[in-house]
Amino acid sequence: QRYVEEHGLKEIYLSWFGSARPEHYGISYRPLPGYPLHQGEAETFAFNPYHPAPGTYAISVSNLQGVALRDPDTFLWFRQRQPTARIGNSIFIYEVPAEESEGTVCLGGVHLSDLDSATVEALLQRYVHIKTFAPQTSLVWPETGPLWLITSDVAPFDSALRETVMQQGKSIAEHGDYRVIHLADTQALDRWLAALTACSQAWWSPATAFPVDEPLREAMPLSLPADFAHRIALLGYQNTEGPLHPGEAFTVTSAWRVLDQSKPPLAIFVHLLSPEGQLVTGWDGLDVASLSWVEGDTFVQVHHLTVPAEADPGEYLLELGVYSPETLARWPISVSATDTTDRVLLALVQVGEGQ
Repeated sequence: QRYVEEHGLKEIYLSWFGSARPEHYGISYRPLPGYPLHQGEAETFAFNPYHPAPGTYAISVSNLQGVALRDPDTFLWFRQRQPTARIGNSIFIYEVPAEESEGTVCLGGVHLSDLDSATVEALLQRYVHIKTFAPQTSLVWPETGPLWLITSDVAPFDSALRETVMQQGKSIAEHGDYRVIHLADTQALDRWLAALTACSQAWWSPATAFPVDEPLREAMPLSLPADFAHRIALLGYQNTEGPLHPGEAFTVTSAWRVLDQSKPPLAIFVHLLSPEGQLVTGWDGLDVASLSWVEGDTFVQVHHLTVPAEADPGEYLLELGVYSPETLARWPISVSATDTTDRVLLALVQVGEGQ
């Protein structure tokens, strides 16, 4: 903490060996792989071990040597260099000089350790942003290109989005477990997003129960994007068209914009509600690593739900929101100068008779 204060550092990259939480000491940091806290693969932390991003790095010596890390060579790049300072002979400080990013590499269902040497040499031995996502249920892209998708699949959850990527992107390498697709810019992805947003309607209401004959009758229209705590914004969504039946699975796909880097964990919820306001079924989670986000990023998340087998016919409501898994507190949305809400109401879901 003294080092950070004396050098006027607003934030550091920190690989911490120990169970005490650095934030309790007032240290603002972006976590890197460590032990026993912050375990995981390097890419989960948006860390490129072949060419770290510019900034100040504080690395515990045990982690530097890879004693308890999944990949003992996570910090090999730093081991090959002299630290600029040593704190307590147990934490080494390194300075990575500033430079312009050459683009973004998005990893979908692929680990850095899975990549062949040619891909590593071509894409990762330079300063690029690293982002990760689960390709079966999500996608993430930056505000501007160039962009390289390294993925085991390409948007299987949406045929139009898949077609957009495949038509506009250039496949530059294919391997047994992944392919590399290059997009010079993100304009085609943004056009897909604009079409999604144009079809999206949303409402808000403080009510806990709704009119059975017309559940959204007393709800107020809500303009999108919907700003959650000035950190992320809901841009639009799409859900399964046509009437559903008891026992039938369906999906809701939501699209989001990052307004500010959200370091604390967060999750999205989608709930199917009866007009009485009772929870019928729901989905909670997030399949894009939020530690990789920067302002302007766009991400898409698919939410899988199933109508309960015992559900009665009728119109059901969908509510969507964001919350902290640590505190369970929902993130607020300002809907007027005086009103806030903690959820967005989506288009109604029609449930028919059982088949």
